[in-house]
Amino acid sequence: MTRVKWMFALAALWLSVAPGFGQDGNLRRILRFQVKPGMMADFTAAVEADKVAMQKMGHPRRQTWWQSTTGPNEVILVRYYKSYADMEAGDGQMSADVAAARGRVNRLTDAQETVIDEIIPEASVVVDRTAMPKYIRTLRTTVKPDKMLDYLAWIKSEIGPAAKKSGFKLYLNSRVRYGRTANMFVSAMGLDSLAVLDEGLPLEKVMGKAAYEAAMAKRSAMILHTETTLYRSLPNLNYFPAAK
Repeated sequence: MTRVKWMFALAALWLSVAPGFGQDGNLRRILRFQVKPGMMADFTAAVEADKVAMQKMGHPRRQTWWQSTTGPNEVILVRYYKSYADMEAGDGQMSADVAAARGRVNRLTDAQETVIDEIIPEASVVVDRTAMPKYIRTLRTTVKPDKMLDYLAWIKSEIGPAAKKSGFKLYLNSRVRYGRTANMFVSAMGLDSLAVLDEGLPLEKVMGKAAYEAAMAKRSAMILHTETTLYRSLPNLNYFPAAK
């Protein structure tokens, strides 16, 4: 695809994305915190202080919090941005109280990691970004470097249509841009209950067993590694700006 065609295609995507994408943007910053042992209550109190300080100053940036129930013991913070310029401007929007609360959060962690990824609209579904599911099932996939374009095309052509037919309230596919290996993709599936997993993977039910297995066979030929984690929502910590 030529650069001009690519630019027109990108513009079309921005105009045709599902409800909720345009409001917050497709760039996502994920901060991972390894909370110090025995300090989870203090960490939560610091985050709650951050939320109160954001409400007081009328901070415009929404943020959601999640805690891993499998895999690494971590808490993650998720924010969305319309552009990198928006991200830069957003970082400066802090009152003294917000800065103090975030300083407390940082001091209660042993390690932190920041990842920036970009949502793939054609393969994502968001009914309402303010309606958070109870759990998120994430799949981080490291793709063979020479298969990046093939994998992206596979997500758009095979996973995207199935996700949009699934009835998911939240299903996101994204491509990592900064902070981890450059050849990583991430999918995040919202679950209202873990009992959903007792019935098998939702995409398999939508696609049918044969089509799903065929799609996974194509995927296996393009990847190097996968990591699956379940996170539970921490709704009391989430911050949503007041509607204007």
